[in-house]
Amino acid sequence: MYVPGHGEVSTRADVMEFRDMVMTVKDRVAALITNGASYDEVAATGTTSEWENRWGDPERFLTAVYAELGGED
Repeated sequence: MYVPGHGEVSTRADVMEFRDMVMTVKDRVAALITNGASYDEVAATGTTSEWENRWGDPERFLTAVYAELGGED
């Protein structure tokens, strides 16, 4: 059992699911940046759509991933 500083208590499976989501989104965003996509273009592709019901609005997360990977607007 994992007790986060905020949010729900998580199981190992929850943490692994989150990790897998982060890695998939990172790979997708990196490929889009390589092809010259702006943040708005990355957000419009639905990069996080399959997880939004579980993890909510991705704007803050997606903005951070885009900036961390060197995307510029």
